[in-house]
This record gives sequence, structure tokens and C-alpha cells, in this order.
Amino acid sequence: MKDNLKTFKPQDLSNTVWAYATANNQHTGLFKKVGDEIVAMDNMASFKPQNLANIIWAYATANEQHIGLFKKIAKEIVAMDDLTSFKPQNLANTVWAYATANEQHSNLFKKIGDEIVAMNHLKSFVPQALANTIWAYATANVQHPDLFEKVADEIVAMGNLKTFDPQNLANIIWAYATANVQHPTLFNKLGDEIVAANLTSYVPQDFSNLVWAYATADIQHPALFKKVGDEIVVKDKLTSFKPQALSNIVWAYATANEQHMELFNKIGDEIVAMNDLKSFKPQNLANTVWAYATANEQHPDLFKKVADEIVAMDEWKSFDSQALSNIAWAYTVANLDASSLFDSAFRQELLNRQNEFIDENLRQLYQWHLWQTKEKSNDGLPDSFRDKCKQIFSSADTRSSALQKDVVSELKSIGLHPVEEYLTESRYSIDALVEINGKKVGIEVDGPSHFIDRQPNGPTLLKRRQVESIDKLTLVSVPYWEWDKLRKDQSKKREYLKDILKFS
Repeated sequence: MKDNLKTFKPQDLSNTVWAYATANNQHTGLFKKVGDEIVAMDNMASFKPQNLANIIWAYATANEQHIGLFKKIAKEIVAMDDLTSFKPQNLANTVWAYATANEQHSNLFKKIGDEIVAMNHLKSFVPQALANTIWAYATANVQHPDLFEKVADEIVAMGNLKTFDPQNLANIIWAYATANVQHPTLFNKLGDEIVAANLTSYVPQDFSNLVWAYATADIQHPALFKKVGDEIVVKDKLTSFKPQALSNIVWAYATANEQHMELFNKIGDEIVAMNDLKSFKPQNLANTVWAYATANEQHPDLFKKVADEIVAMDEWKSFDSQALSNIAWAYTVANLDASSLFDSAFRQELLNRQNEFIDENLRQLYQWHLWQTKEKSNDGLPDSFRDKCKQIFSSADTRSSALQKDVVSELKSIGLHPVEEYLTESRYSIDALVEINGKKVGIEVDGPSHFIDRQPNGPTLLKRRQVESIDKLTLVSVPYWEWDKLRKDQSKKREYLKDILKFS
């Protein structure tokens, strides 16, 4: 390597690092030498836009750090009057490089985002450039709503998306969900495109990113979830799926209220067959059992495998507060013996970190406490922390829905005297309590959030189980679809209630 690079022109420097990065040829000394040479320059006026873009693309691709270089190039670009001399690929490669290298420069991202938004159209952007651009903004956590809207509108206006490869589609959807940018039309268009496609070229990360994004963005697309689930299930094995991908997939199905029993069985069996779960991060373990519990997917061997792994870790400090409560709640729903998991060390960890838990976590821990003390006769939460969890659990929002009000009205019309939002001894709130032939009966008006494909989900089943076993109160469910089909026929509604309550 030469002592100095004074004889190298900007194009030479650009071509050199680009070549090493493209060939995946590691040479840290070379990258440092070139970076130092550029940083030492008085100005970079002789560098063309493509030189600048290719240089930082090369450093990001080769995973070579050079903070001074990234700062110098960003400052150079931001100082330009405009970026009209940058081709779309230059703009995309630039923000992609900064995001990939984790180099923060909000002014650069704003400059490039504003430039793209000001364009009349984005037809000169190839699909990968569009995908890489918004992926970069989401990854760098840089907000630019106008840019996201511009890119989404451009994609939606296209006749078809056949030029987008699987990674482009997955990265686009992932970016919008990660950046918390709402654009249902885009999600629907991409979802329909994926459902119509052959998914054999999709890699595990694509599947994970797709379903995670739809669940995170709360966009319903049952056909997409079924397509992805079916594709995964037919694979001989899932060894190419990373632990986080497996965890994110089941989390997404549970969060989106999408049922796919074969998928849960396949992933559960895959995890159980592993020698150990050391490659799973604490969050992966927590999200996995939470997903199975929420979706009410039975897999005792999976729960045992996860419990054994956590016990072998012999410490809870690597689990954040949400992971702790999710694990406790998941085993409560599954109602599986886990005495070695929930020992005195676990209870002490809860007590030590009691101020870290948000209200949702505290409600989960109270249900765990009921399971341990009332259903299992084990030690539960210490008194002071128990009271805190109990108070939060009891004060949950209990506003009546229109559906609930309609059912209560009809209960009154058949001669019953319902007590609304009845609080049981265990502190569960029941939609309505009536007395029939001297026996108290609880009525739960269950909307869509209580079901997955019209089967009760984990939270619903847990409530039913604990109310019946602890409070000794019979619960009767009024599912939303059964009530809806009665429409406005009051006589049919009254007959329906009399029938399910066995009241004449």
C-alpha cells in the first residue's frame, strides 16, 4: 500500500473500496487508509455524487467503521444547494449505508427525504431502491411521513409488483410497521401480491418480517397469514429459521388473532427437538410461550422445554419486566406444572423489580398469583406487591359495549335483574350477573377480541377457568356472531337467552 494516496483521484478511491466490498474481500487497513485520506482533504468538490454514494456504501457493506468519513460525507451532502445531480440509486444507497452502519445523521436523512418528496414521480427508482430507502429510514428511526406517503402512493399506483423480489416486499412492509406509518392500501396491495405469488423463493427472514409487520401494524389479512403458514408447514425442517424468526412468527399469529394449528405444532416440535435453547434470547423465550398461551395452542412439551432452559440459566436478570410477566402469565394460561420455574428466586425478582411493571404486567401477575395460591396452593406474591397488582386488576376499564348493552336490555325484558360489571371475590369483572332458580350465573358478552377463528383465545379461557374454579360461579358466553345473526328480532333474542340460561 502506498505511503500516501495523493495521486488517487476521487473515482480511484471510490472504485477501490467499492471493489473490495463487492468482492467481500476484507482489508481493514486499506479502508482505514482511504477513509483517513478523504477526511484529511480540505474539500470534496471533486467528488461526484456517485463517488460519495459508492464510498459509504462500500464501508457499510464491508462492515468497516470510520466515523470521521461518514460525518465528512454527510456534511458535504447536506451543504449542497440541492441533490438533483444524485441519481435515485445514489440517494437510496446513501441512506441505506448510514442506516446499515448505524451512523446517525438526521440532517442528511431530512435532506435526502425532502429531495425525493419534491420529485414529480418515483418511476426512476427501481424496486430495490424504494425498499432500501424506506428500510433505511425505519432502521435509523428517522421520521419522514411525507417520504413514506410518497413511496407508498407510488407503489400502490403500480399495475403489478412482479418486479419486486421477496426481500423488497418484506422490507417495505417491515419498514412501515417499524416506523409506525399507517397506509392500509399499501398493506392490502402487497398482501394480495404475496398471496398470489409462489413463495418458494422466500427465505425465513422474509416470512418472519411479513407476518410480524402485519401484526404490528394491526392490519388484517387472513389470506396472507394462511399462505405463509401453509408454506412453512410443508417444509421438511425449519433449521434455517433463526430463533428470533420462530419466535416472531408465532407472536405475530397470536397478536393478529390468526389461527394456524399446524404451524404452531410444527414450530413447537422444531423447538422441542433442539438440543438446547441457548441461542434463544430471553425475549424470544418469553414471546414464544406468550404466543402459544394467547392463541390457546396446546404444546406441553414446548412449555417444559422452555421452563427447563430458563431454570438452567439460573438467573432472571437478563429478562426484562415484560418478559417476566409474560412468562408467568403464559404458564398460568397453560395451567402446566412449573414449580421449579416459579420458585422463591422468581418471586424475589418480581419484588425487587415491582416498580418496573406497567399496569398490563401487574394484571398478568395478579392472575399468576391467583393460579399459584388458589388453584395450585403454592406461594404467590408478597402481600404488599399482591395488593398493588390486585388494585390494578380490579380497576381495569369496564366500559360497556353496544353489544353488551343490547344483551342486558333483553335480559331485563325476560324478567331477570342483571347486575352489570359484577366484581367477583377474585376481582374479575363479569359483564352481567343474574340469579336463576336461586343460583347465580355470570354472563359474558364476548366480542371479536375474545376469539381466534371463533374459538376462545387464551385470555378468555383463563378468565372462565379462574372464575369457575375460584369464585365457583358458572359463566355463560354470548358470542358476538350468534347475537349478530339474530339482528333486530327481539323475540328471537329473548328465546336465545332463555335457551342458553335454561330459564323459562
